[in-house]
Amino acid sequence: MKLWKHYLALAAFMLVAAGPCLGASMGLFGFLRTLGIDMKNVALLTDAPFNGGDDAHGEALNTEQCTTLLNDVYHFDRFSREELAEMEGNFFITGVRALPGGNTLVVFLVEFGDGSDNNIAVFDRQGRLTDYLDANTWASMDNTEANEDYTAGTAYSTTGMMQFDSDSEFHVTKCLNLVDWVNRGQWKLETVATHWTIERTFHYSVDKAGHLTLQRIDSATDDHADPRMVQEQDIRALQFYPRSQESRLDILNTKATDPDVKRAMDNPDVSVGFQIEQVMYIYYRQNPQQVLNWMASHRGRENSLLTVFERLFSNSWVRKEELIDEMQRMTDPSARSYMERITAQWGPADAVG
Repeated sequence: MKLWKHYLALAAFMLVAAGPCLGASMGLFGFLRTLGIDMKNVALLTDAPFNGGDDAHGEALNTEQCTTLLNDVYHFDRFSREELAEMEGNFFITGVRALPGGNTLVVFLVEFGDGSDNNIAVFDRQGRLTDYLDANTWASMDNTEANEDYTAGTAYSTTGMMQFDSDSEFHVTKCLNLVDWVNRGQWKLETVATHWTIERTFHYSVDKAGHLTLQRIDSATDDHADPRMVQEQDIRALQFYPRSQESRLDILNTKATDPDVKRAMDNPDVSVGFQIEQVMYIYYRQNPQQVLNWMASHRGRENSLLTVFERLFSNSWVRKEELIDEMQRMTDPSARSYMERITAQWGPADAVG
Protein backbone atom coordinates (compact mmCIF):
# COMPACT_ATOMS: atom_id res chain seq x y z
CA MET A 1 0.00 0.00 0.00
CA LYS A 2 1.43 3.36 -0.99
CA LEU A 3 2.23 5.74 1.85
CA TRP A 4 -0.33 8.36 0.85
CA LYS A 5 -3.13 5.83 1.33
CA HIS A 6 -2.11 5.44 4.98
CA TYR A 7 -2.51 9.18 5.36
CA LEU A 8 -5.92 9.17 3.74
CA ALA A 9 -7.42 5.92 5.08
CA LEU A 10 -6.19 6.09 8.66
CA ALA A 11 -8.51 8.11 9.59
CA ALA A 12 -8.43 11.36 11.39
CA PHE A 13 -2.28 17.22 13.18
CA MET A 14 1.34 18.75 14.65
CA LEU A 15 3.89 21.56 15.12
CA VAL A 16 4.72 22.26 11.48
CA ALA A 17 4.36 26.00 10.93
CA ALA A 18 0.78 27.09 10.34
CA GLY A 19 -0.26 28.19 6.88
CA PRO A 20 -0.19 31.85 5.87
CA CYS A 21 -2.77 34.18 7.36
CA LEU A 22 -5.60 34.41 4.87
CA GLY A 23 -7.54 37.22 6.48
CA ALA A 24 -11.26 37.78 6.76
CA SER A 25 -11.47 40.73 4.40
CA MET A 26 -14.01 38.91 2.24
CA GLY A 27 -16.57 38.60 5.03
CA LEU A 28 -18.00 35.37 6.43
CA PHE A 29 -15.75 32.40 5.59
CA GLY A 30 -13.38 34.91 3.98
CA PHE A 31 -10.31 32.72 4.36
CA LEU A 32 -12.02 29.98 2.34
CA ARG A 33 -13.12 32.41 -0.38
CA THR A 34 -9.58 33.79 -0.55
CA LEU A 35 -8.40 30.27 -1.42
CA GLY A 36 -10.83 30.21 -4.35
CA ILE A 37 -13.33 27.86 -2.72
CA ASP A 38 -16.82 28.24 -4.18
CA MET A 39 -19.07 28.43 -1.12
CA LYS A 40 -22.20 27.84 -3.23
CA ASN A 41 -21.24 24.16 -3.30
CA VAL A 42 -20.87 23.90 0.49
CA ALA A 43 -23.74 23.29 2.93
CA LEU A 44 -24.27 25.99 5.53
CA LEU A 45 -24.79 24.00 8.73
CA THR A 46 -27.88 24.88 10.77
CA ASP A 47 -29.30 23.15 13.84
CA ALA A 48 -30.71 20.40 11.60
CA PRO A 49 -28.97 17.00 11.33
CA PHE A 50 -26.20 16.80 8.70
CA ASN A 51 -25.13 13.47 7.22
CA GLY A 52 -21.70 14.64 6.11
CA GLY A 53 -22.54 15.24 2.47
CA ASP A 54 -20.86 13.59 -0.52
CA ASP A 55 -18.54 14.43 -3.39
CA ALA A 56 -21.49 15.47 -5.57
CA HIS A 57 -22.59 18.06 -3.00
CA GLY A 58 -19.31 19.58 -1.89
CA GLU A 59 -16.33 21.57 -3.08
CA ALA A 60 -13.35 19.53 -4.31
CA LEU A 61 -10.01 20.88 -3.10
CA ASN A 62 -6.86 21.13 -5.17
CA THR A 63 -3.40 20.40 -3.78
CA GLU A 64 -2.67 24.03 -2.88
CA GLN A 65 -5.95 24.38 -0.98
CA CYS A 66 -5.41 21.09 0.87
CA THR A 67 -1.88 22.06 1.83
CA THR A 68 -2.89 25.49 3.08
CA LEU A 69 -5.78 24.18 5.18
CA LEU A 70 -4.60 20.75 6.35
CA ASN A 71 -0.80 20.51 6.25
CA ASP A 72 -0.71 20.48 10.07
CA VAL A 73 -2.81 17.31 9.90
CA TYR A 74 -1.63 15.38 6.86
CA HIS A 75 1.90 16.82 6.43
CA PHE A 76 1.63 17.24 2.68
CA ASP A 77 5.01 18.98 2.70
CA ARG A 78 6.50 15.51 3.26
CA PHE A 79 4.75 13.94 0.27
CA SER A 80 6.60 13.12 -2.92
CA ARG A 81 5.41 14.67 -6.16
CA GLU A 82 3.81 11.34 -7.11
CA GLU A 83 1.99 11.09 -3.77
CA LEU A 84 0.67 14.64 -4.13
CA ALA A 85 -0.58 13.82 -7.63
CA GLU A 86 -2.43 10.75 -6.36
CA MET A 87 -3.97 12.80 -3.55
CA GLU A 88 -5.55 15.29 -5.98
CA GLY A 89 -9.35 15.01 -5.97
CA ASN A 90 -9.66 13.11 -2.69
CA PHE A 91 -10.55 16.02 -0.39
CA PHE A 92 -13.87 17.89 -0.30
CA ILE A 93 -15.43 20.54 1.91
CA THR A 94 -19.07 19.58 2.45
CA GLY A 95 -20.24 21.83 5.33
CA VAL A 96 -19.33 24.99 7.25
CA ARG A 97 -20.64 26.89 10.25
CA ALA A 98 -19.57 30.15 11.90
CA LEU A 99 -18.67 29.72 15.57
CA PRO A 100 -18.37 32.19 18.47
CA GLY A 101 -15.09 34.10 18.62
CA GLY A 102 -14.79 34.41 14.87
CA ASN A 103 -13.92 30.73 14.39
CA THR A 104 -15.25 28.48 11.63
CA LEU A 105 -16.13 24.78 11.74
CA VAL A 106 -15.49 22.91 8.49
CA VAL A 107 -16.61 19.37 7.63
CA PHE A 108 -14.26 17.55 5.24
CA LEU A 109 -14.97 14.43 3.21
CA VAL A 110 -11.82 12.44 2.47
CA GLU A 111 -12.15 9.70 -0.15
CA PHE A 112 -9.85 6.69 -0.51
CA GLY A 113 -10.36 3.67 -2.74
CA ASP A 114 -13.95 2.51 -2.26
CA GLY A 115 -14.49 4.33 1.05
CA SER A 116 -14.47 7.74 2.70
CA ASP A 117 -14.03 9.46 6.05
CA ASN A 118 -15.70 12.54 7.49
CA ASN A 119 -13.42 14.84 9.46
CA ILE A 120 -14.19 18.02 11.38
CA ALA A 121 -11.83 20.98 11.68
CA VAL A 122 -11.95 24.37 13.38
CA PHE A 123 -10.13 27.42 11.96
CA ASP A 124 -9.64 30.90 13.41
CA ARG A 125 -10.64 34.01 11.48
CA GLN A 126 -7.21 34.10 9.75
CA GLY A 127 -7.67 30.55 8.48
CA ARG A 128 -5.25 28.91 10.91
CA LEU A 129 -6.16 25.39 12.04
CA THR A 130 -7.00 25.37 15.74
CA ASP A 131 -8.31 21.80 16.11
CA TYR A 132 -9.23 18.68 14.20
CA LEU A 133 -10.91 15.34 14.75
CA ASP A 134 -11.14 12.20 12.67
CA ALA A 135 -14.81 11.16 12.71
CA ASN A 136 -14.30 8.04 10.55
CA THR A 137 -16.79 6.99 7.88
CA TRP A 138 -20.42 8.11 8.03
CA ALA A 139 -21.63 5.93 5.16
CA SER A 140 -20.42 2.46 4.24
CA MET A 141 -21.70 -1.02 3.46
CA ASP A 142 -19.23 -3.87 4.05
CA ASN A 143 -20.59 -7.18 2.82
CA THR A 144 -20.16 -10.28 4.94
CA GLU A 145 -21.94 -12.67 2.57
CA ALA A 146 -23.98 -12.68 -0.63
CA ASN A 147 -25.81 -15.15 -2.83
CA GLU A 148 -24.30 -16.39 -6.08
CA ASP A 149 -25.83 -13.76 -8.36
CA TYR A 150 -25.32 -10.96 -5.82
CA THR A 151 -28.99 -10.03 -5.51
CA ALA A 152 -29.15 -10.42 -1.71
CA GLY A 153 -26.84 -10.76 1.25
CA THR A 154 -25.74 -9.55 4.69
CA ALA A 155 -23.48 -6.62 5.51
CA TYR A 156 -22.17 -4.32 8.21
CA SER A 157 -23.78 -0.95 7.50
CA THR A 158 -22.29 2.22 9.00
CA THR A 159 -24.26 5.46 9.22
CA GLY A 160 -23.38 8.78 10.79
CA MET A 161 -24.57 12.33 11.25
CA MET A 162 -23.79 15.47 13.23
CA GLN A 163 -26.08 18.07 14.77
CA PHE A 164 -25.53 21.33 16.65
CA ASP A 165 -27.09 21.59 20.10
CA SER A 166 -26.06 25.25 20.61
CA ASP A 167 -23.72 27.78 19.03
CA SER A 168 -20.71 26.06 20.62
CA GLU A 169 -21.88 22.46 21.13
CA PHE A 170 -22.63 19.62 18.74
CA HIS A 171 -22.78 15.85 18.69
CA VAL A 172 -21.82 13.15 16.20
CA THR A 173 -23.79 9.89 16.16
CA LYS A 174 -22.33 6.76 14.57
CA CYS A 175 -24.18 3.46 14.13
CA LEU A 176 -22.87 0.07 13.11
CA ASN A 177 -25.69 -2.23 11.98
CA LEU A 178 -25.77 -5.84 10.87
CA VAL A 179 -28.29 -5.81 8.02
CA ASP A 180 -29.81 -7.90 5.26
CA TRP A 181 -29.80 -6.23 1.85
CA VAL A 182 -31.15 -6.72 -1.64
CA ASN A 183 -29.65 -5.44 -4.88
CA ARG A 184 -32.23 -3.37 -6.77
CA GLY A 185 -29.92 -3.04 -9.76
CA GLN A 186 -26.96 -0.81 -10.67
CA TRP A 187 -25.32 -1.79 -7.35
CA LYS A 188 -27.96 0.01 -5.30
CA LEU A 189 -28.11 -2.05 -2.13
CA GLU A 190 -31.28 -1.59 -0.09
CA THR A 191 -31.50 -2.60 3.57
CA VAL A 192 -34.49 -4.88 4.20
CA ALA A 193 -33.81 -5.99 7.80
CA THR A 194 -31.59 -4.99 10.72
CA HIS A 195 -30.34 -7.70 13.09
CA TRP A 196 -28.59 -5.48 15.64
CA THR A 197 -27.21 -1.96 16.14
CA ILE A 198 -24.23 -0.54 18.03
CA GLU A 199 -24.65 3.21 18.50
CA ARG A 200 -22.14 5.73 19.86
CA THR A 201 -22.89 9.45 20.28
CA PHE A 202 -19.97 11.84 20.80
CA HIS A 203 -20.73 15.17 22.49
CA TYR A 204 -18.37 18.09 21.77
CA SER A 205 -17.91 21.66 22.87
CA VAL A 206 -15.83 24.37 21.18
CA ASP A 207 -14.20 27.16 23.18
CA LYS A 208 -13.42 30.67 21.91
CA ALA A 209 -9.83 29.64 21.15
CA GLY A 210 -11.21 27.12 18.67
CA HIS A 211 -10.33 24.03 20.72
CA LEU A 212 -12.65 21.04 20.71
CA THR A 213 -13.35 18.92 23.79
CA LEU A 214 -15.03 15.53 23.70
CA GLN A 215 -17.25 15.90 26.75
CA ARG A 216 -18.77 12.41 26.85
CA ILE A 217 -19.66 9.35 24.80
CA ASP A 218 -23.17 7.90 25.05
CA SER A 219 -23.51 4.23 24.17
CA ALA A 220 -26.50 2.16 23.10
CA THR A 221 -25.94 -1.48 22.14
CA ASP A 222 -28.44 -4.21 21.35
CA ASP A 223 -28.13 -7.14 23.78
CA HIS A 224 -27.59 -9.61 20.95
CA ALA A 225 -24.90 -7.59 19.12
CA ASP A 226 -21.67 -9.42 18.34
CA PRO A 227 -19.39 -8.93 21.42
CA ARG A 228 -16.30 -8.81 19.22
CA MET A 229 -17.78 -5.96 17.18
CA VAL A 230 -18.78 -4.13 20.38
CA GLN A 231 -15.18 -4.32 21.58
CA GLU A 232 -13.89 -3.05 18.24
CA GLN A 233 -16.37 -0.16 18.20
CA ASP A 234 -15.31 0.86 21.70
CA ILE A 235 -11.71 1.03 20.49
CA ARG A 236 -12.64 2.88 17.29
CA ALA A 237 -14.46 5.43 19.46
CA LEU A 238 -11.09 6.54 20.85
CA GLN A 239 -10.10 8.04 17.50
CA PHE A 240 -12.91 10.59 17.97
CA TYR A 241 -10.89 12.54 20.53
CA PRO A 242 -9.74 15.84 18.98
CA ARG A 243 -6.15 16.70 18.22
CA SER A 244 -5.77 19.12 21.13
CA GLN A 245 -7.17 16.85 23.87
CA GLU A 246 -4.02 15.52 25.57
CA SER A 247 -5.95 13.17 27.88
CA ARG A 248 -6.69 10.94 24.88
CA LEU A 249 -3.32 9.19 25.22
CA ASP A 250 -4.03 8.33 28.86
CA ILE A 251 -7.43 6.99 27.81
CA LEU A 252 -5.92 4.89 25.01
CA ASN A 253 -3.23 3.61 27.38
CA THR A 254 -5.90 2.53 29.87
CA LYS A 255 -7.76 0.72 27.10
CA ALA A 256 -4.59 -1.07 25.93
CA THR A 257 -3.91 -2.15 29.52
CA ASP A 258 -7.32 -3.81 29.91
CA PRO A 259 -6.80 -7.61 30.24
CA ASP A 260 -9.54 -8.45 27.72
CA VAL A 261 -8.06 -6.05 25.18
CA LYS A 262 -4.53 -7.33 25.77
CA ARG A 263 -5.66 -10.90 25.15
CA ALA A 264 -7.43 -9.83 21.98
CA MET A 265 -4.36 -7.92 20.80
CA ASP A 266 -2.35 -11.16 21.02
CA ASN A 267 -4.93 -13.05 18.93
CA PRO A 268 -4.06 -12.83 15.21
CA ASP A 269 -7.59 -13.95 14.26
CA VAL A 270 -9.20 -10.70 15.47
CA SER A 271 -8.46 -7.12 14.50
CA VAL A 272 -8.25 -5.53 17.97
CA GLY A 273 -4.48 -5.12 17.73
CA PHE A 274 -4.90 -3.41 14.36
CA GLN A 275 -7.61 -1.13 15.79
CA ILE A 276 -5.37 0.00 18.66
CA GLU A 277 -2.53 0.55 16.21
CA GLN A 278 -4.81 2.56 13.95
CA VAL A 279 -5.84 4.88 16.79
CA MET A 280 -2.16 5.30 17.73
CA TYR A 281 -1.38 6.17 14.12
CA ILE A 282 -4.16 8.77 13.99
CA TYR A 283 -2.91 10.40 17.20
CA TYR A 284 0.66 10.53 15.92
CA ARG A 285 -0.32 11.82 12.48
CA GLN A 286 -2.44 14.53 14.07
CA ASN A 287 0.06 15.65 16.71
CA PRO A 288 3.51 14.00 16.71
CA GLN A 289 4.96 16.21 19.45
CA GLN A 290 2.08 15.37 21.76
CA VAL A 291 2.76 11.64 21.32
CA LEU A 292 6.54 11.90 21.68
CA ASN A 293 6.33 13.97 24.85
CA TRP A 294 3.74 11.62 26.32
CA MET A 295 6.01 8.64 25.63
CA ALA A 296 8.97 10.42 27.24
CA SER A 297 6.97 11.23 30.38
CA HIS A 298 5.51 7.71 30.71
CA ARG A 299 8.50 5.44 31.08
CA GLY A 300 8.26 1.93 32.44
CA ARG A 301 5.58 -0.72 32.83
CA GLU A 302 2.63 1.65 33.03
CA ASN A 303 3.14 2.55 29.37
CA SER A 304 1.23 0.00 27.28
CA LEU A 305 1.53 2.10 24.12
CA LEU A 306 5.27 2.01 23.44
CA THR A 307 5.07 -1.36 21.68
CA VAL A 308 2.06 -0.17 19.69
CA PHE A 309 3.94 3.00 18.74
CA GLU A 310 6.93 0.99 17.52
CA ARG A 311 4.66 -1.01 15.20
CA LEU A 312 3.88 2.14 13.23
CA PHE A 313 7.48 2.01 12.03
CA SER A 314 7.99 -1.76 11.83
CA ASN A 315 4.81 -1.99 9.73
CA SER A 316 5.90 1.01 7.61
CA TRP A 317 2.90 3.17 8.46
CA VAL A 318 5.33 6.00 9.25
CA ARG A 319 8.80 6.60 7.80
CA LYS A 320 11.66 6.44 10.30
CA GLU A 321 13.14 9.66 8.90
CA GLU A 322 9.95 11.48 9.87
CA LEU A 323 10.37 10.28 13.44
CA ILE A 324 13.96 11.51 13.48
CA ASP A 325 12.82 14.89 12.20
CA GLU A 326 10.11 15.14 14.87
CA MET A 327 12.49 14.17 17.69
CA GLN A 328 14.81 17.00 16.65
CA ARG A 329 11.89 19.38 17.24
CA MET A 330 11.42 18.29 20.87
CA THR A 331 12.20 21.19 23.21
CA ASP A 332 13.09 19.15 26.32
CA PRO A 333 16.67 17.81 25.89
CA SER A 334 16.13 14.98 28.39
CA ALA A 335 12.92 13.83 26.70
CA ARG A 336 14.54 14.06 23.28
CA SER A 337 17.57 12.03 24.40
CA TYR A 338 15.32 9.33 25.86
CA MET A 339 13.22 9.02 22.71
CA GLU A 340 16.30 8.94 20.47
CA ARG A 341 17.77 6.15 22.57
CA ILE A 342 14.71 3.87 22.71
CA THR A 343 13.87 4.33 19.02
CA ALA A 344 17.42 3.95 17.69
CA GLN A 345 16.83 0.44 16.32
CA TRP A 346 13.27 1.01 15.10
CA GLY A 347 12.50 0.58 11.43
CA PRO A 348 10.62 -1.54 8.89
CA ALA A 349 10.37 -5.19 9.96
CA ASP A 350 11.46 -6.36 6.53
CA ALA A 351 14.46 -4.04 6.31
CA VAL A 352 17.69 -5.71 5.18
CA GLY A 353 21.06 -4.94 6.79
